[in-house]
Amino acid sequence: MKKLSILLIVMFAMLAATSGLAQSKENAEDIPPPPEGTQATDEESAVDEMALENLMREVLQVYLEIQKYLAEDSTWRVGRSAGLIALKVKNFDIKKLPTDFSPLYRTLPKQLRAAARKMYKAKSLADLRLHFKGLSKPMATWANISKLPDIDVIYCPVANATWLQYKGPVRNPYYGSQMLESGQVVWSGPEVATKSEGEDGTDKATAEP
Repeated sequence: MKKLSILLIVMFAMLAATSGLAQSKENAEDIPPPPEGTQATDEESAVDEMALENLMREVLQVYLEIQKYLAEDSTWRVGRSAGLIALKVKNFDIKKLPTDFSPLYRTLPKQLRAAARKMYKAKSLADLRLHFKGLSKPMATWANISKLPDIDVIYCPVANATWLQYKGPVRNPYYGSQMLESGQVVWSGPEVATKSEGEDGTDKATAEP
């Protein structure tokens, strides 16, 4: 008798659950779909036209540190900085880029990661400089596309390679102190405008305190 009571309780519970699922399904079917064109697809919601530009500007800050150290004949933190670049571009989601972006632009993260990994594994100053050429190539491509302010792209005919640096005296990362000023500016970014004295129309020499 006790077993029969337990069996009946289980059966009633199963019937109640089935009835609840059916009711939920009916309610869901009664909900009208959202107006056409108001829902973004996963692909559309992920697209960010500035995603790659923001990534490259982060990479640029680390890259310029590497360029400075190599020009000083120093390996300090160069490998570590290259590893940071490799990590940054590895975590970048290429799906964020619009499908109409140039293939040349879309391959920049892959090129950067390959070169940065080689620099990270390099053991000598000579090897670091060799692989810095591979890191500089996609950076120079991007600089020409993005028209970076206060940045020059410089070509070293001896190394047959380019690099990026801040505007100012040439500082060759491929030969350092041996040929520090060797290089030709092949592309120059616009200078950042700075507010000069008297630009606001006030003569500072005669202005009232």
